[in-house]
Amino acid sequence: IRLEPKQANLLGYLIENKGIYCTKSGIENAVWNDQTVNPTTVRRYISAIRRKLSQAMGRNDIDKNILETTNLGEYVWKAEIPAKVLRNG
Repeated sequence: IRLEPKQANLLGYLIENKGIYCTKSGIENAVWNDQTVNPTTVRRYISAIRRKLSQAMGRNDIDKNILETTNLGEYVWKAEIPAKVLRNG
């Protein structure tokens, strides 16, 4: 799957923290460092990643079984599939 650099960094961060509920602020710090980002940026990037995963995998359950958003707005990578993200940094 071809991802934009920030998408790859975000996905890599989630995969490295598999099973851990990652907060929006934690993701912002890890991916955007000290840059100020729009409040909807993480959500938009997650949506784009899910869309690309869904197309590549032919699955419609990405948000429930692979990359979940909790009721508290946290994100967690749940997949038991081999995954490797090539990214800078």
